[in-house]
Amino acid sequence: MFAITTQTRFRAALIVALLSCVSCSRCGTPPAHDAAELLPAVWTSAMSTAPLGQVATRTSALAQLAAQLPGGESVGETIRALSGQLGVDLLSRDGLIAVGLDPERGAALVLLEPLAPSSHAPWLVALPLANAEQFAQRLETVLSGRAGLPERSDESRGKIHCVVFAKRGVTERVAYAVVRGYGLIARASDPSAMIADAAARPLEQSLARDPRLVRAATELEHPDLLLLSARGNPLLARLAATLAGPAAAHAPAGDAAIGLALLPDGARLQLSQDLENSSRDQLRALFALPPGQTTAEIFQTPQAPLELRANIAAGALAPLASRVPLLRDALVQLRGEFSKHGADLDRDLFAALSPGVAFALDLAPRANLGRALDPALLDLRTRSPFDIVRLYATAGARDPVAAARGFAALAQALPSLGATAMRTAEKKPVQGGLLDEWASHYAGGEGVRFGVFVPGRDLCGPSAAARTQALVYAIGGAGSLEDVLAAHLDCARVANGEPAVSSTPAPLQLRLDLGALADAINKLPDSAYGTGPQVFVARSLVSQVIVPLQRLRASAQARPGERGVLATVRVQIAPASAP
Repeated sequence: MFAITTQTRFRAALIVALLSCVSCSRCGTPPAHDAAELLPAVWTSAMSTAPLGQVATRTSALAQLAAQLPGGESVGETIRALSGQLGVDLLSRDGLIAVGLDPERGAALVLLEPLAPSSHAPWLVALPLANAEQFAQRLETVLSGRAGLPERSDESRGKIHCVVFAKRGVTERVAYAVVRGYGLIARASDPSAMIADAAARPLEQSLARDPRLVRAATELEHPDLLLLSARGNPLLARLAATLAGPAAAHAPAGDAAIGLALLPDGARLQLSQDLENSSRDQLRALFALPPGQTTAEIFQTPQAPLELRANIAAGALAPLASRVPLLRDALVQLRGEFSKHGADLDRDLFAALSPGVAFALDLAPRANLGRALDPALLDLRTRSPFDIVRLYATAGARDPVAAARGFAALAQALPSLGATAMRTAEKKPVQGGLLDEWASHYAGGEGVRFGVFVPGRDLCGPSAAARTQALVYAIGGAGSLEDVLAAHLDCARVANGEPAVSSTPAPLQLRLDLGALADAINKLPDSAYGTGPQVFVARSLVSQVIVPLQRLRASAQARPGERGVLATVRVQIAPASAP
C-alpha cells in the first residue's frame, strides 16, 4: 500500500500507475468492446493504450535496459517504489491480474475542459477488468485510506450503480462503476453523471470513432501509448513557452498526437502536429524543390558522431540562418560588406546552391579534451575550436560559377568579422575535377576552408559524371576534401559493377552516435587530456559519462505532412559487449 496524503499526490500516482500498466486494444485481436467506446469525443486531452500485458512486459524490459546507463537506474527504482506502495508488481501479468485488471485489453482516458478557470479539469478513465470484485477492493482501499477521500457513498443513475468518494469542503469527487467489463473512474463535481453518460453514449459519439484518434492510430507507427491534445489546449501553450519562449505560447497550432512505442532496444517517440495554414505553408516552402525536381541530392559527409542532413530549399537557408542568435548579427554585417563590394549575399551565394545540405561534427584526431572544458571554448578571439572538433558542411552547387563568385566576395567581407581569408586554389585540377578554395583565419587561430569543386566528365565515366553535380563545402579542423569526396562519390563501387549508394535522405534527419564518439576518444593519446587539474576533470568526464553512454544511439526525423509536421525520435541502446 502507499501513503498519499493529498489529492494532488493521488492524481499523480494514479496517472503514473495507469501509464505504467495499461495498453491498447488496437494491437492483437480486438475485444468485444473498446475502452475508447465509453469515453466522449469532446476533450482537451485523451489517451489510448495498447494490451496491458504487452506494455507491462515491454516497460519492464526497457527499465532493465535503461538501468545500465548513468541515471537510468532511477527508472527501475521508481517502478519498484510504486509497486511496493501498491503491494503488487504492475509490470507483470500476475500483478495486473492481482488488482483485477485484464492483461489482454487496453485502456483509455480523457481530460475535459474545466468548468471554471480556477477548477481542476474533470477526467474519466476506462480500465479493462478481469475481476471486478478484486478491482473494487483495491481501488476503495486506495481512495478511502490513502487518497484523502474518507467519505464513501453510493449513487444510482438509471441502471448504473456508482461508488463515490469525497472529502468535506472539496467540490470535486471521485467515483467508479463497472460498465461493460470496464472499470470507469471519474473525477468531477458530479462524477456519477459522467459515468452514466459514458454507459449511455452512442458508439458514433465516442472517442473510438473520433477522426482524430482514428487518424493518429493510422499515421503513427504502432504506439503502445497514444496521447492526443486538442486545439487550444493550454498544456500545448505552456509547452511551447517552455521550449521557445513566451511568444511561442500564442502561436496558433491545431490538434497534436504523440505516440510512444517501446521496442526491444529502446523506444520511438512520434509527434504529429497540425499547423495553421500560414505555418504549414512556411514549412512546405522550407523543403520545396525547384519545378520538375522530385528529390534533393544530399552530398554525404564522412561518418561522424553527430550528423545532420536536410533537403532544405536554397532560398530558405538565409532566413533560417537569420533565426540563429549566433549567426544573426554576422549575417547583417556580411550583407553590408557584400554590398560594399558590389555583391549580394543571397543572390550570389545562397541562390547558387541546390536544395540539400549535410553537416557532420567529429572529434579532431589531436583533440585537447582538457581545453574542451574551458568556458571560453567558443571565444574565437583567443582560440580556435578546430583543434578540438572537426566540421564538415556540404551542399550541391546549382550554379558553381556564381558560388565561386559568392565565396570570393565572402573572403573580401570576412575582415569586418575579425577574420581573413586567402585563396589557396583557383581552377586547380584535383581528384578529376576543378577546385576553387579559400582558407580563413582569425585572431584565435585556424578557421574553416571553403570552396567549390566541379567534377570532370572523366571522374568516373559518363554515367557517373551525369549524376554528380558541383560540390560546395566548408571544412573546419583536420579534415580534407578527399574525405568528403570519398564519402559521396561511389565511383569504385560503380566501376566494380556494384549498385550506387542512394544520396536522398529523409527531408530532415539528425543522427547522434555516442559509440562513435567513445571510439574517437579511445584513439587519442594520453596527452589529449591536458595538464594539471584538467587531466582529472577530463578523465572523469570520459569515464563517468562518455564511456557509460557509448551504447546510446539517437536519431530524429521531421517531414511536412498534409496538415502540419510529423517528427520521429528514435533512441537505441546497443547490446552490451561480450566480456
